[in-house]
Amino acid sequence: MAESTLSLGYPEFASAVGRFIGWTGDSDVWLEDETADIDEIVQTGLRQVYLPPPVSRKVHQWSWLKPTTALATVADQENYDLPDDNSGTISNYMTFTADDPWSPIEIIGSGQMRAYRSRSESSGVPKFAAISPKAGTGTTGQRFEIIFWPTPDSVYLLGYSYTALQNKISTASPYPLGGMQYGELFKASCLAEAERKFKKVRGIMWEDFVTKLASAVSLDEQQSSPKTLGVMHGEDEDPWPTKTYLVKYDGQTWS
Repeated sequence: MAESTLSLGYPEFASAVGRFIGWTGDSDVWLEDETADIDEIVQTGLRQVYLPPPVSRKVHQWSWLKPTTALATVADQENYDLPDDNSGTISNYMTFTADDPWSPIEIIGSGQMRAYRSRSESSGVPKFAAISPKAGTGTTGQRFEIIFWPTPDSVYLLGYSYTALQNKISTASPYPLGGMQYGELFKASCLAEAERKFKKVRGIMWEDFVTKLASAVSLDEQQSSPKTLGVMHGEDEDPWPTKTYLVKYDGQTWS
């Protein structure tokens, strides 16, 4: 699949930083220390987008940092390691495959899970799950595990999404996640970090970053918001009625 010709990546971010701090945009003439400084700025700018400052007092979680994956349970095993890139946050529910007509598994707090497990050591179809941090030695980053109750009594394939930790970008792997439409946001973040590091101020570059961040958050919320809130029906009513009902909320109309 061809990359958009409007996409921005590591070379463009590094070159923009070099020009901003008064060196040059040509990486071939940078000294070793200059290359290291610019790389540090770019990676910090990257983190600053992936984990952004609050917008309107709310910290945004990007929809495009939440891949979907699956976990297969094992009979009589209650604890499972989550992927290394799992940040400790997953979707509110885990779903079974179409072949298993069970209700989704609700994600609850670790305290609630301890209470359930203290009352009963039963096994069966899992109803609840909790995320728990694993003990570490500092040789790796934080890792997490998921705990089920009741303990699975069979093999179940469970789907879920989670917030994934990301890697550095480089000339070999130049593109951050988000796609072409977020390239200017990443560049603005890098320039804001260069301004802070070399000019010791949060000035016009920071203001530009915050403006672009607010716009990007709004775009992501629009793209990731559900197109429908589902069908409202009673317990004995047809769950797939032919008549459409409209609900108005917060100035928008939902069907």
